[in-house]
Amino acid sequence: MLREFPHYSFNRYLDLYILHGFTIETYLLYLPFIIILGYILLNVSLVRDFLQINALTPTHSQKQAIALRRHSSPAATVIKETIAPPAPPKSFAEAVPAAESESFTTFSINTPITVNSPASADKYIKFIDGKATTGEAFLRIDDCYFFETVEEKYFVEHPKGRFQVSKPLSVLELELDPIHFFRIHRSCIINMNHLNSYTYWEKGKYLVYVKGTNQARELVMPRTRLDAFKKSLSENRSLPSKQL
Repeated sequence: MLREFPHYSFNRYLDLYILHGFTIETYLLYLPFIIILGYILLNVSLVRDFLQINALTPTHSQKQAIALRRHSSPAATVIKETIAPPAPPKSFAEAVPAAESESFTTFSINTPITVNSPASADKYIKFIDGKATTGEAFLRIDDCYFFETVEEKYFVEHPKGRFQVSKPLSVLELELDPIHFFRIHRSCIINMNHLNSYTYWEKGKYLVYVKGTNQARELVMPRTRLDAFKKSLSENRSLPSKQL
């Protein structure tokens, strides 16, 4: 175009840039460049998705910590049985062993929870900081409906509204009580106390309905999480109402 300035010929432009652009020679000329460019963009997209999945998926050590935490907090009941003290000893030597046998404590791991252990409850977070357009808020964990990841940002749904949090779900999964919270998807952790229902959807996926700020939210759970979900739901529903 610049070479022929200012004398332009429409017929020459039509032949070289329009009609000649739809020939086999032009197609073969640009085909290698298009293939190489598409290959590079595809690999960049795959690497980006791989890094995102790794950032959301717990590491091997985190998975071991989660499994250890779930097995270390079974339903346990402390049953204290008191034995009547023996008759007064006749000598000082008989008084020493008698004082040690006044009472003892036994544990049963197959009995539903009736005693809440403060030591195990204190290791989980009770509050979390949230940010919204109206400002920051100090949110009570038990009131949170669910946590989710949207476009590499972390949010919590709460009766006061929707807030952004700084902690990723992989960290929250370790800090939240597994009796009350369950990760239905790599991008979502729900509060089992605010679960309404769940149902089969399609292609091995389930719909989980959880309370939301304005209305119930519909969340997707893969079939691979169903067994763990049912186990967590059973443990949560077996708690006394005062602990929910």
